[in-house]
Amino acid sequence: MIYLVSSFYRSGTSMMMRCLAAGGMEIAYTMKQTNHVAFHGYEPTPGGVYETAAYEFRRPDFIQAYDRKVTKIPLHTLLDLPKYDYKLLFMLRDPESIRRSMLRYLPMALFWNEDLTWFYSQAVLVLLAELERRGDFSVYEIWYEGIIANPILKFSQIRDFGFPIDVEKASAVVDARLERNNKERINNA
Repeated sequence: MIYLVSSFYRSGTSMMMRCLAAGGMEIAYTMKQTNHVAFHGYEPTPGGVYETAAYEFRRPDFIQAYDRKVTKIPLHTLLDLPKYDYKLLFMLRDPESIRRSMLRYLPMALFWNEDLTWFYSQAVLVLLAELERRGDFSVYEIWYEGIIANPILKFSQIRDFGFPIDVEKASAVVDARLERNNKERINNA
């Protein structure tokens, strides 16, 4: 079994990796980049991103090297993985919060000025349907906002899905102050 975390950028995957590590899982990554400070001073991912280089997923011994570990994988790479048994936490987040987060990180990015709601929902549906067709992925969709609101409940559900974690320790890592791009939070600030 290989445990995976994936989603679109700015959806909480790095937070999830930190939580799973604190909860006792062995995580695998090649880059714990902590220098993702945008040119205007915004630090988008305090604590690092826990990225795994794309070439790692093409290693001939990928299954042996990553068995029983959890790794973060770009969503466009999921369908390229060799057949095996995978448990995937697929992070979902309000598309407007994703857009706001990207604009804070890269204010000049034109694509992020668009409404992502339709694109996001269609992309998620297509990807999840393809993973189901493969037959070797068990997928648990989890909302970032739900983790922020009730980490004990959400990490209990993740444990019940089959991620062997200490719920209390994983939950303790969640820092609601880092949810800086929520509409209500911004409007009430």
